[in-house]
Amino acid sequence: MTFKASNIQTPEQLFVLAQAIYDFLKIDVSDEIEGSVRRGHELTAYMANTGKMLADAKYWKDQEMRNSVLFSLKDSKRCGLPASTLNELIKADCKEINYLVVWIEQLDKEAKYQLEWLRTVVSKQKEEMRMSGYSNQNI
Repeated sequence: MTFKASNIQTPEQLFVLAQAIYDFLKIDVSDEIEGSVRRGHELTAYMANTGKMLADAKYWKDQEMRNSVLFSLKDSKRCGLPASTLNELIKADCKEINYLVVWIEQLDKEAKYQLEWLRTVVSKQKEEMRMSGYSNQNI
């Protein structure tokens, strides 16, 4: 393939962004509609970022796994190992980037879960407002 990605963030940049998103996701959420809507807007922006971050992290993971495989093929001590053992060594060689990929995947899921929860909160509040308005008219 001749495609060359050019705007890939480094693992260090990804880690900094992941930490910022993690800090945002662990903040307590307001039960007020305005606060929920504001947080929903922020979550959708983060979700766009986590998708791109995940693609970037997987790019680096593939690169690191490739390098580990090449190293393993050149290393005479590793060449005689069973494929399953060699596979586990390659995974261990890539543990830091694997950690980053898993973390970003979880951040992406958490943002989606929180957005879904906020939809539920806003729907509930809208229904409560509708019911209280309906009740007040009948009194």
